[in-house]
Amino acid sequence: ESSYQVDAKDIVQSDEDVIFGGLLAEHFGHFFTESLCRMWYVIQNPDLKSKKIVFVTTLSNGRHQKFHDQFFSLMGIEQERIIYVDKPLQFRSVTIPEQSQYGWTRITKEFFIPYQEIKARVKPAPSEHKKIYLTRLGFEFKKHGNVHCFNEKYFEDFFASRGFKVVSMEKL
Repeated sequence: ESSYQVDAKDIVQSDEDVIFGGLLAEHFGHFFTESLCRMWYVIQNPDLKSKKIVFVTTLSNGRHQKFHDQFFSLMGIEQERIIYVDKPLQFRSVTIPEQSQYGWTRITKEFFIPYQEIKARVKPAPSEHKKIYLTRLGFEFKKHGNVHCFNEKYFEDFFASRGFKVVSMEKL
Protein backbone atom coordinates (compact mmCIF):
# COMPACT_ATOMS: atom_id res chain seq x y z
CA GLU A 1 0.00 0.00 0.00
CA SER A 2 3.01 2.28 0.26
CA SER A 3 6.73 2.33 -0.37
CA TYR A 4 9.16 0.66 2.00
CA GLN A 5 12.90 0.30 2.44
CA VAL A 6 14.59 -2.67 0.80
CA ASP A 7 18.18 -3.69 1.41
CA ALA A 8 20.07 -3.50 -1.92
CA LYS A 9 21.33 -7.08 -1.51
CA ASP A 10 17.71 -8.29 -1.50
CA ILE A 11 16.89 -6.78 -4.90
CA VAL A 12 16.97 -9.22 -7.81
CA GLN A 13 18.51 -7.55 -10.88
CA SER A 14 17.16 -8.17 -14.38
CA ASP A 15 18.71 -6.84 -17.57
CA GLU A 16 15.34 -6.70 -19.32
CA ASP A 17 13.14 -3.90 -20.58
CA VAL A 18 9.61 -4.58 -19.33
CA ILE A 19 6.10 -3.15 -19.40
CA PHE A 20 4.34 -2.56 -16.08
CA GLY A 21 0.94 -4.26 -16.11
CA GLY A 22 -0.12 -3.09 -12.67
CA LEU A 23 -1.45 -4.81 -9.58
CA LEU A 24 -2.81 -8.29 -10.23
CA ALA A 25 -6.08 -8.51 -8.33
CA GLU A 26 -6.92 -12.01 -7.17
CA HIS A 27 -10.67 -11.29 -7.13
CA PHE A 28 -12.24 -12.03 -10.52
CA GLY A 29 -14.27 -8.83 -10.81
CA HIS A 30 -11.44 -6.55 -9.71
CA PHE A 31 -9.02 -8.33 -12.03
CA PHE A 32 -11.44 -7.96 -14.92
CA THR A 33 -11.94 -4.23 -14.41
CA GLU A 34 -8.76 -2.97 -12.73
CA SER A 35 -5.87 -5.30 -13.55
CA LEU A 36 -6.33 -5.07 -17.30
CA CYS A 37 -6.45 -1.27 -17.47
CA ARG A 38 -2.87 -0.95 -18.81
CA MET A 39 -3.10 -3.82 -21.30
CA TRP A 40 -4.42 -1.53 -24.03
CA TYR A 41 -0.81 -0.44 -24.52
CA VAL A 42 0.42 -3.99 -25.08
CA ILE A 43 -2.33 -4.71 -27.60
CA GLN A 44 -1.85 -1.42 -29.47
CA ASN A 45 1.90 -2.00 -29.72
CA PRO A 46 2.36 -5.51 -31.13
CA ASP A 47 5.93 -4.58 -32.12
CA LEU A 48 6.80 -4.81 -28.40
CA LYS A 49 6.28 -8.60 -28.27
CA SER A 50 9.85 -9.05 -27.08
CA LYS A 51 9.07 -7.15 -23.86
CA LYS A 52 7.72 -8.99 -20.87
CA ILE A 53 4.80 -7.67 -18.83
CA VAL A 54 5.24 -7.30 -15.08
CA PHE A 55 2.37 -7.64 -12.62
CA VAL A 56 2.69 -7.17 -8.87
CA THR A 57 0.84 -9.91 -7.04
CA THR A 58 -0.35 -9.94 -3.46
CA LEU A 59 -0.19 -13.73 -3.30
CA SER A 60 3.02 -15.25 -1.95
CA ASN A 61 5.70 -16.84 -4.13
CA GLY A 62 4.45 -15.12 -7.26
CA ARG A 63 1.33 -17.26 -7.25
CA HIS A 64 -1.71 -16.16 -9.17
CA GLN A 65 -5.15 -17.39 -10.13
CA LYS A 66 -5.59 -19.76 -13.07
CA PHE A 67 -8.00 -17.35 -14.72
CA HIS A 68 -5.24 -14.72 -14.95
CA ASP A 69 -3.32 -16.89 -17.42
CA GLN A 70 -6.52 -17.72 -19.27
CA PHE A 71 -7.42 -14.08 -19.82
CA PHE A 72 -3.92 -13.17 -20.98
CA SER A 73 -4.10 -16.07 -23.40
CA LEU A 74 -7.45 -14.81 -24.69
CA MET A 75 -5.74 -11.49 -25.45
CA GLY A 76 -3.05 -13.33 -27.43
CA ILE A 77 -0.37 -12.85 -24.77
CA GLU A 78 1.83 -15.88 -24.18
CA GLN A 79 2.34 -17.03 -20.60
CA GLU A 80 6.11 -16.68 -21.04
CA ARG A 81 5.69 -12.90 -21.37
CA ILE A 82 4.09 -12.47 -17.95
CA ILE A 83 6.21 -11.95 -14.83
CA TYR A 84 4.36 -12.22 -11.53
CA VAL A 85 6.33 -10.19 -8.99
CA ASP A 86 6.19 -10.89 -5.27
CA LYS A 87 9.69 -9.75 -4.27
CA PRO A 88 11.87 -6.71 -5.00
CA LEU A 89 13.06 -6.71 -8.63
CA GLN A 90 14.93 -4.09 -10.61
CA PHE A 91 14.78 -4.03 -14.40
CA ARG A 92 16.92 -2.20 -16.94
CA SER A 93 13.86 -0.14 -17.86
CA VAL A 94 10.14 -0.15 -17.11
CA THR A 95 7.52 1.31 -19.42
CA ILE A 96 4.47 2.36 -17.42
CA PRO A 97 1.38 2.79 -19.62
CA GLU A 98 -1.29 5.19 -18.51
CA GLN A 99 -4.25 3.56 -16.80
CA SER A 100 -7.45 3.47 -18.80
CA GLN A 101 -9.59 3.33 -15.66
CA TYR A 102 -9.43 5.50 -12.57
CA GLY A 103 -11.45 4.00 -9.74
CA TRP A 104 -15.13 4.67 -10.13
CA THR A 105 -14.64 8.13 -11.57
CA ARG A 106 -13.37 7.78 -15.13
CA ILE A 107 -12.52 5.41 -17.95
CA THR A 108 -10.88 6.22 -21.25
CA LYS A 109 -11.64 4.81 -24.71
CA GLU A 110 -8.56 2.58 -24.31
CA PHE A 111 -10.30 0.73 -21.46
CA PHE A 112 -12.27 -1.34 -23.97
CA ILE A 113 -9.28 -2.44 -26.09
CA PRO A 114 -8.42 -5.61 -24.10
CA TYR A 115 -12.07 -6.71 -24.16
CA GLN A 116 -12.37 -6.00 -27.88
CA GLU A 117 -9.26 -8.13 -28.42
CA ILE A 118 -10.77 -10.99 -26.41
CA LYS A 119 -14.06 -10.65 -28.29
CA ALA A 120 -12.24 -10.82 -31.63
CA ARG A 121 -10.42 -14.01 -30.59
CA VAL A 122 -13.36 -15.91 -29.07
CA LYS A 123 -15.79 -17.33 -31.56
CA PRO A 124 -19.20 -18.17 -30.10
CA ALA A 125 -20.28 -21.77 -30.39
CA PRO A 126 -23.66 -22.48 -31.94
CA SER A 127 -26.23 -22.98 -29.23
CA GLU A 128 -29.89 -23.82 -29.03
CA HIS A 129 -30.08 -21.95 -25.72
CA LYS A 130 -31.76 -18.57 -25.98
CA LYS A 131 -31.99 -17.89 -22.26
CA ILE A 132 -29.03 -18.28 -19.93
CA TYR A 133 -28.37 -17.66 -16.25
CA LEU A 134 -24.76 -16.82 -15.34
CA THR A 135 -23.91 -18.50 -12.05
CA ARG A 136 -20.92 -18.02 -9.79
CA LEU A 137 -21.01 -21.42 -8.10
CA GLY A 138 -18.15 -22.67 -10.27
CA PHE A 139 -15.85 -19.82 -9.32
CA GLU A 140 -13.04 -20.78 -6.98
CA PHE A 141 -10.75 -18.56 -4.93
CA LYS A 142 -7.43 -20.26 -4.15
CA LYS A 143 -6.94 -18.13 -1.07
CA HIS A 144 -10.38 -18.59 0.44
CA GLY A 145 -11.63 -21.91 -0.92
CA ASN A 146 -14.98 -21.77 -2.67
CA VAL A 147 -16.82 -18.54 -1.95
CA HIS A 148 -20.38 -18.44 -3.19
CA CYS A 149 -23.02 -15.81 -3.44
CA PHE A 150 -25.81 -16.18 -0.93
CA ASN A 151 -28.65 -18.39 -2.22
CA GLU A 152 -26.93 -18.94 -5.56
CA LYS A 153 -28.10 -22.57 -5.72
CA TYR A 154 -31.67 -21.36 -5.17
CA PHE A 155 -31.37 -18.96 -8.13
CA GLU A 156 -29.79 -21.64 -10.32
CA ASP A 157 -32.71 -23.97 -9.62
CA PHE A 158 -35.24 -21.17 -10.02
CA PHE A 159 -34.03 -20.14 -13.46
CA ALA A 160 -33.32 -23.70 -14.63
CA SER A 161 -36.93 -24.65 -13.84
CA ARG A 162 -38.05 -21.81 -16.13
CA GLY A 163 -36.05 -22.97 -19.13
CA PHE A 164 -32.78 -21.11 -18.57
CA LYS A 165 -29.46 -22.81 -19.27
CA VAL A 166 -27.26 -22.35 -16.17
CA VAL A 167 -23.75 -21.37 -17.25
CA SER A 168 -20.65 -21.00 -15.10
CA MET A 169 -18.50 -18.66 -17.21
CA GLU A 170 -15.38 -19.49 -15.23
CA LYS A 171 -15.61 -23.09 -16.46
CA LEU A 172 -15.96 -22.25 -20.16
